[in-house]
Amino acid sequence: MKNILVIGENKELIDKLKGVLSLYSIFDDIEIFEAKTYNEATSIVSKNAQDIAIALVSTTLADVTDGKAVMLVGSNNISSVVIFDNFDDTNKLDNKLTTINGVLKYFDKNNPAYIDSIVDFVHKTMRNTAYTALVVDDSLLYREKFKNDLMDLNLNVIVAKDGQ
Repeated sequence: MKNILVIGENKELIDKLKGVLSLYSIFDDIEIFEAKTYNEATSIVSKNAQDIAIALVSTTLADVTDGKAVMLVGSNNISSVVIFDNFDDTNKLDNKLTTINGVLKYFDKNNPAYIDSIVDFVHKTMRNTAYTALVVDDSLLYREKFKNDLMDLNLNVIVAKDGQ
């Protein structure tokens, strides 16, 4: 099972995530890496990129802004959940971040239920590693698109061009 990276200062989110994951034995071997700054995130990603299944990334950190941390995890093929600190960030960064590979979902910190929503989303995404999806389509373009979308959600994917 792969691990989770949380980039940004959000103790409440980390504590709730650990609490929910500890309820299920399937998640016993998951480690949650914590990075409060971009420099810490860079260090963790450089050492552990292949072991990280999903990253929860704040758009503003003490040492960088403009979603640079989202680009860091995306460039290392790590799926991410982006956490905006305010609505203005959403408008400014939306076009920039939508082109980054692996961004699964966006959450706004101003929503009172954002922590519960993130924890629920991460739980479902991590649970997906136990499932396999079969994609069958004669179009290479659609096969690849479906495969990539399902792999972003941590599903194991088998691809075939026909039923033979």
